[in-house]
This record gives sequence, C-alpha cells and structure tokens, in this order.
Amino acid sequence: MSTPKYYNPEFDGLVKAIGRVASMYSDVEFALSETLWLLMNVERKIGACLTAQMIGPGPRFRALMSLLALRDAPPELLKATRELKDQVSSIAAKRNRVVHDPWGRNPDGDFHRIHLTADHKLDFSFKTETIADLDKLYDDIVQVRRGLSRYRLLLERLLPQWPRRQFDESPGIRTYLMDAEANGDSED
Repeated sequence: MSTPKYYNPEFDGLVKAIGRVASMYSDVEFALSETLWLLMNVERKIGACLTAQMIGPGPRFRALMSLLALRDAPPELLKATRELKDQVSSIAAKRNRVVHDPWGRNPDGDFHRIHLTADHKLDFSFKTETIADLDKLYDDIVQVRRGLSRYRLLLERLLPQWPRRQFDESPGIRTYLMDAEANGDSED
C-alpha cells in the first residue's frame, strides 16, 4: 500500500497567503512582548521566559496594564492602550480563524474555511475567502503592527522615566518590519 499524497498545488497560493498572515501576526505579539520587557526593565532573554508563557494578546495586555499602573501612566496612555488592545484582539481573532480553521475547495474552485465555533451558540459553516481577503488581512495586521510602533513612542514619551539599564544593554532581535521603520520606510 502506498502512502497517500496530500500535496495539491492548487492550494499553493492559499497556503502562501496564510503563511504571510501567520508570520506578520507573530511580529505583533513579539512587539507586545518587547514592550513588556522594556517596562519590566529586564534583559530580553529573561523577559522571554515570562512572555513565552502568555498565549495570545489577552495576557500580554493584562500584564501591560498592570505595569502601566505600576509606572503611574497618565490617562491618555491608558486610553491608547485600551484602544490598541481592541485593535490587536480583533486582528488576532481573524488571524486565529485563518490559521487554525481547516480549508477546502468547492467544485467551482472557491476556497472555503470551515468555521467551527461554539461561543454561546454553535456556528458550523463554510466561509468563502479569497486570497485577496487574506492579503487584506495581512495589510491590516501590518497597520496594527505599525500602530504598535507609534504606541511604543507614545509610551516612552508619556511615562515617567525609569531605569532601563538591563533592557537597553541586552541584545535585541530586529524583525524586517522593525528594520524598515528604522530606515524610514514606514508608510505612515
């Protein structure tokens, strides 16, 4: 008996688009983690030991709000944090559906995501999504990530100063979007 082949080249474009969504969203959570490490004033590797235990944006934002309270953040920054939390949570939910739901293709060639949730009510349905829809989600995630960069600048401007030696002296990791922003390639 031969091993079944699961590869279907008709899905290549879809798989590539899903991968772009997943990869860019991981940069969002990395930026959130790095913001926590900065506020905790810990070396990045030490901070990573903590934030690696935080699954999704919810725990990161709860920790962020606690650290902001500890650092006497002004109301303007707390408001910006809540708004950012809403944006990140919304984009995370969309990313999770795209990455974790099974996909199929109907006889007409349309891609369908098998949507299965039961949050107070069962939703077991087929959602037609195009590669263009996934590209739009990718672009939305990029915008949220850029919003995180602006938030970080706001945070550093509005918070009272605190010692940052451990964080500032620890080796960092730069993502390609961070490098683009550092070189002035931001679209904002």
